[in-house]
Amino acid sequence: LHVNNSDCDEGDYDFAVQGTGACPFNTWTGTTSTDWNTATNWSCGFIPVANTNVIIPNTTNKPVVGASGGVCNDIAIVGGGANLTISGTNTFTVYGNFDNAQGGTFTGNSSTVTFSGSAAQTIKGGQTFGNIVLNNTNGVSILLADLVLTGNLTISSGTTLSTSNIWISIGGNWI
Repeated sequence: LHVNNSDCDEGDYDFAVQGTGACPFNTWTGTTSTDWNTATNWSCGFIPVANTNVIIPNTTNKPVVGASGGVCNDIAIVGGGANLTISGTNTFTVYGNFDNAQGGTFTGNSSTVTFSGSAAQTIKGGQTFGNIVLNNTNGVSILLADLVLTGNLTISSGTTLSTSNIWISIGGNWI
């Protein structure tokens, strides 16, 4: 958005406009690269923020969170061949639900995924995480498949973890 200013003391103004109102799901397209933090890789034309619902389908360029600070609300990794990778020890925060029960692949490496919603959250489908931090006083539920962590599981004070006939394998510490 460019605004002309007729006041001779001030210059023109340029603004970047970002919003999710007209784009309820920001779908990964991978048009430009594998970089999560490149706006042209997303159907809505912006990098996901805390209230953005994300869909990761099977694409040629699979998304890689290659820097700390990746965020989204709900995330669904859908269909065979769909993949999300968090490289190295980077961080990723989910404010909604994590759904990998539809045939996709999640590669967490040594990263930390934090579940920090304001409503109850679910982790659906089998996957292997590096480290998980649960920081939600409304609770987090693990559904449909076992959860494997190669690192630590940290449960913040006041957070409840719920499971039903699910195994949790922790390679590090239960904190």
